[in-house]
Amino acid sequence: MAELVGKYVGRYHIIEQLGQGGMAVVYKAYDTTLERDVAIKFIRTGEIGPNYLAQMLKRFKREAKSLARMDYPNNKRVKLHHKESLYKNEPTCYS
Repeated sequence: MAELVGKYVGRYHIIEQLGQGGMAVVYKAYDTTLERDVAIKFIRTGEIGPNYLAQMLKRFKREAKSLARMDYPNNKRVKLHHKESLYKNEPTCYS
């Protein structure tokens, strides 16, 4: 995945990379419309076959649903963007 730090992805200004794993990369970003910090997760899809990608997207949706159910003072709202991606058709999740 291309380095996004310092770039804009839709209305989000990417500030820094927070972490990465085998499935995705997570960035801290600033929502220029709502004027707040968010975390955006981009699924790595570049070298993934269609069958495994379908499994990853199911896991991604399950993770977003789990996060959305959490009720903690520091928990932010979770929104899922999939297929209508913010960046080059990459499935994303932000909160």
